[in-house]
Amino acid sequence: MIAESLTTAVNRSRSSLTTAVNQARHSLTVAVNQVCRSSRSFDRKIELKRRERRICNPSSDLRNYSV
Repeated sequence: MIAESLTTAVNRSRSSLTTAVNQARHSLTVAVNQVCRSSRSFDRKIELKRRERRICNPSSDLRNYSV
Protein backbone atom coordinates (compact mmCIF):
# COMPACT_ATOMS: atom_id res chain seq x y z
CA MET A 1 0.00 0.00 0.00
CA ILE A 2 2.78 2.48 0.91
CA ALA A 3 4.81 1.45 -2.14
CA GLU A 4 1.80 2.01 -4.39
CA SER A 5 1.23 5.45 -2.87
CA LEU A 6 4.88 6.38 -3.37
CA THR A 7 4.80 5.12 -6.95
CA THR A 8 1.67 7.15 -7.63
CA ALA A 9 3.25 10.27 -6.09
CA VAL A 10 6.44 9.81 -8.12
CA ASN A 11 4.46 9.31 -11.33
CA ARG A 12 2.42 12.46 -10.68
CA SER A 13 5.58 14.44 -9.97
CA ARG A 14 7.19 13.09 -13.12
CA SER A 15 4.11 13.95 -15.14
CA SER A 16 4.02 17.49 -13.72
CA LEU A 17 7.71 17.94 -14.42
CA THR A 18 7.30 16.67 -17.99
CA THR A 19 4.42 19.09 -18.53
CA ALA A 20 6.47 21.99 -17.15
CA VAL A 21 9.45 21.10 -19.35
CA ASN A 22 7.24 20.85 -22.44
CA GLN A 23 5.65 24.22 -21.69
CA ALA A 24 9.08 25.80 -21.20
CA ARG A 25 10.33 24.24 -24.43
CA HIS A 26 7.30 25.57 -26.29
CA SER A 27 7.78 29.06 -24.85
CA LEU A 28 11.45 29.03 -25.81
CA THR A 29 10.63 27.85 -29.33
CA VAL A 30 8.08 30.64 -29.72
CA ALA A 31 10.59 33.24 -28.50
CA VAL A 32 13.34 31.97 -30.83
CA ASN A 33 10.96 31.97 -33.80
CA GLN A 34 9.91 35.55 -33.04
CA VAL A 35 13.55 36.67 -32.90
CA CYS A 36 14.33 34.89 -36.17
CA ARG A 37 11.30 36.45 -37.85
CA SER A 38 12.24 39.88 -36.54
CA SER A 39 15.81 39.44 -37.74
CA ARG A 40 14.67 38.42 -41.23
CA SER A 41 12.34 41.40 -41.34
CA PHE A 42 15.17 43.72 -40.30
CA ASP A 43 17.49 42.20 -42.93
CA ARG A 44 14.83 42.75 -45.61
CA LYS A 45 14.42 46.39 -44.59
CA ILE A 46 18.19 46.94 -44.75
CA GLU A 47 18.38 45.32 -48.20
CA LEU A 48 15.50 47.47 -49.46
CA LYS A 49 17.26 50.60 -48.21
CA ARG A 50 20.44 49.53 -50.02
CA ARG A 51 18.51 48.97 -53.24
CA GLU A 52 16.83 52.36 -52.90
CA ARG A 53 20.21 54.01 -52.45
CA ARG A 54 21.63 52.24 -55.52
CA ILE A 55 18.65 53.27 -57.63
CA CYS A 56 18.70 56.90 -56.43
CA ASN A 57 22.45 57.34 -56.66
CA PRO A 58 24.07 54.56 -58.70
CA SER A 59 27.34 56.43 -59.24
CA SER A 60 28.10 56.37 -55.50
CA ASP A 61 28.32 52.58 -55.66
CA LEU A 62 30.97 52.80 -58.36
CA ARG A 63 33.32 54.53 -55.92
CA ASN A 64 33.39 51.36 -53.85
CA TYR A 65 34.90 49.30 -56.67
CA SER A 66 38.38 49.69 -58.07
CA VAL A 67 38.81 49.22 -61.80
